[in-house]
Amino acid sequence: MGARWAEFEKRRAAAWAAGHQPDPREARISRLRDINGRLTSKLARTNTEFTLLKKRHRLLLSVLAAKDDELGRLRRELSTHAAPARNNGQGDDAGSVVPLPRR
Repeated sequence: MGARWAEFEKRRAAAWAAGHQPDPREARISRLRDINGRLTSKLARTNTEFTLLKKRHRLLLSVLAAKDDELGRLRRELSTHAAPARNNGQGDDAGSVVPLPRR
């Protein structure tokens, strides 16, 4: 059996040297390693893209919050300055109306 094994190893080494992979398990392992490498690379790219998207999301949320604050400030400013100016001298001023007593 030792001679057969030595012959097998010799042929296998020659096949490897020639670029052939006679053992289907070796071919499968090689193919799976290649797939694993590609998937690992793709996962790294996906993680990088996800990190960039999270940063952009945080930035856009802060911009949105700042715009919301500015809108609230402008609304408050408008309500304090625009209430007396709405009348523009036309019609009765609601501030000069005297309520009638109720019976």
